[in-house]
Amino acid sequence: MPARRAIFLERTDSGDELIYQYCLWADVPSALQPVYRDPAFRSANRNATLSELSDLRAGIMAETVRRIVAVRGTPITTLQTSVEAAWQTHQNEVNAGQMWSDYGRWWNGTIWTAGTVPPDLLTVSESQQPTFFVSSGSQAFGANKFHLVLYNNADYVVVRVLLVVLQPGLSVVTGVMSSAWTLRRRLAPSTPPGGGLLTPYSTDTWLTLPTGITMHSAPTTSPAGGTAQDFYQCQPQADEVKLSTNDAPNQASLQPFGGVSIYDSSLFRPSIPLLLRTGQTLELQQSATAGTGNARTLCIFSVEDSR
Repeated sequence: MPARRAIFLERTDSGDELIYQYCLWADVPSALQPVYRDPAFRSANRNATLSELSDLRAGIMAETVRRIVAVRGTPITTLQTSVEAAWQTHQNEVNAGQMWSDYGRWWNGTIWTAGTVPPDLLTVSESQQPTFFVSSGSQAFGANKFHLVLYNNADYVVVRVLLVVLQPGLSVVTGVMSSAWTLRRRLAPSTPPGGGLLTPYSTDTWLTLPTGITMHSAPTTSPAGGTAQDFYQCQPQADEVKLSTNDAPNQASLQPFGGVSIYDSSLFRPSIPLLLRTGQTLELQQSATAGTGNARTLCIFSVEDSR
């Protein structure tokens, strides 16, 4: 709960009346904090501390500015009591989510339809892209194995895949080469991926991955159906990648992040990311020959609101 909950800001004289402006700071339940989050927020209270401003921008606290009109000579204690009651009303509204209860309600000329609470992920400063990193960790080669699946099942969100890299595995192996790996996009899969969930991490801790975007490695339920769009196939190296100072530079050591770049949007001028719209997957799948080896996959992607 904020240490300071109500702060008087300005007083204006208007004849026999005094007009006071004040702001209220309420505590925001964790489930509602994303919709209040705004890294560019500026408080009406010029004396807000860095800690208070940080909480307001992170959505931990919610601010509202109000005013009260009083007859000249009204005791300040009476005004304070009125402001205290206003704070409690504000806190109750925040707790119940009432400030957003009618947000987005729309009319088509005949009927009204309820709206939805806006997502938080794109409320970022102008210079910040909502970008995420995800790594599969070391994975053994396997016949027909899905080494990486990115599934966008979020409403009104476009995923921009910036980089997919196949990195050397952590274990030293030498053996049979695997068959080709395919990078594809799948439109409207009838069977969405499930299991083998990975945890993406944002470049900014204030960013939240929207619900519906999931990352998988070796999912227990493989994506299937819909329309598959194969971009191309690649052949990963079977032996361990040598990166010691005694070895001459090889292809793997010269690629971004080490390993083989499966897709790199920065290779194009201007940059061309792969786009995944709602109900689409990006898949990196090995074909029928398992081979011997292990590898890690790294994916870097950003998100944007498509509304």
